[in-house]
Amino acid sequence: YTSAAVKEIKKRLNNESVKVTTIHAFCLGMLAKMQKFKKIVDIYEFINWYKDKYKPKGGSKQSDKDEFFDFITHLYDDAQYIASEITAFKLQTADGIKCRLPKFYHEYKQFTKETKSRDFSDMLIEVRDLLKDNKWLRLFKNQYDYIFVDEFQDTSTIQMNILLALNAKYYTLIGDRSQSIFLYSGANCDQIIELLQKRRECHNLALSTNFRSAKTIVENSNLYSDLQAVSFSQEEGA
Repeated sequence: YTSAAVKEIKKRLNNESVKVTTIHAFCLGMLAKMQKFKKIVDIYEFINWYKDKYKPKGGSKQSDKDEFFDFITHLYDDAQYIASEITAFKLQTADGIKCRLPKFYHEYKQFTKETKSRDFSDMLIEVRDLLKDNKWLRLFKNQYDYIFVDEFQDTSTIQMNILLALNAKYYTLIGDRSQSIFLYSGANCDQIIELLQKRRECHNLALSTNFRSAKTIVENSNLYSDLQAVSFSQEEGA
């Protein structure tokens, strides 16, 4: 979930002994303890780098300059799409999934190399790989008794492998598989549960009472779900 959600949960818990964080912030802290420091970059910094690196030289035709800067404008417009394509490729490839090479991937890789930087997907992959080495694993293993994963349906296998490497006593996953929207980044409910079942005895508890939606909405959603929920509210809704 987002940083805003973290702040809200911290406020409600009001308990300093409970660590609440996004997975990326958690991994960033782990990298800092390993003294693996790099600048965190985003797609817009890549586009700025690309613009400076490939801009036409001073003696170029004006038409070539205009064409290039028009191209850069389109890059800014498509920035989020380009970023999601590159992120999906890196995470899926790191997870052993074959997928199509996205546009600008090689340039993006050169950008992070030249700037000695990493993005959020690099962060996850790097932590997962570092924890395979006992040198680093010993820094974090057995430090946590309980690990709670909210919105587990959007947790990737890379993220889950990081959390399992910590060897907590208990893991609790909360989520709704029907709301999974991060398949492109390696989220897979069945694989997440399978990973956990290999390490722990598991118990499945289903919340069948819906406290959020009106009765009509719940009854209609039941037509498309194996879980048959009951609405707490008796309002019909629309």
